[in-house]
Amino acid sequence: MEQHRLAQKIVRIAESIVRSLGLAIWGVEIIPSGRAVVRIYVDTPSDARDAKGPHADESAREAGGKGPSIDQCANVSRHIGLALEAEESISHPYVLEVSSPGLARPFFTLAQLAPYVGDDFDLKLENAQPELPDRRHLRGRLQAVGASAFTLLAYDAPENTQLSIPWDNVRKATLVPDLPFANITKPGKKKSAFKADATSKQALAASPPRDAAEPGPEAD
Repeated sequence: MEQHRLAQKIVRIAESIVRSLGLAIWGVEIIPSGRAVVRIYVDTPSDARDAKGPHADESAREAGGKGPSIDQCANVSRHIGLALEAEESISHPYVLEVSSPGLARPFFTLAQLAPYVGDDFDLKLENAQPELPDRRHLRGRLQAVGASAFTLLAYDAPENTQLSIPWDNVRKATLVPDLPFANITKPGKKKSAFKADATSKQALAASPPRDAAEPGPEAD
């Protein structure tokens, strides 16, 4: 719960900064450790990703409309790092990472799933579904998205097994990239060993780790 509140606070601080740089916040992930990792995913707005004309976002055109560039992530990292320090938002040592969601993008809200109906997903659940009581790790095709749950056609399960999964039962949901060389698991077939790495760390040098014990800049 504390991590959730901190993530909301970071979104509040970073949202206007990211928007002013022509991007949008996709989600915030906080990984606790001795020096916590604060990972902010940024993406090109949907209208920029879909744009084909001469005024389309430059990084969206270069990446085929798939996300921001490394330079954009570095720029966002610098601005957000300064804002977090100014507001003293995080009281313990942390490392700031700014990343594109990547091909195997993680999802942070149920609404984010809607444009991906028909795509394959990898899920880790808090609790197993009644239809598959021994499974908390699922892979399947997204069939529909409702107000509080979504429907998944589960692979490696009895044929046509469709699960209605409440979003609050999802611990982690990631997109399975549709790549020509990836042997994506289908119903009745052996599970593939393929794994895509979604996260690319960006510009840590631009936003070095901040130790809470270090004094901030003195006012003039």
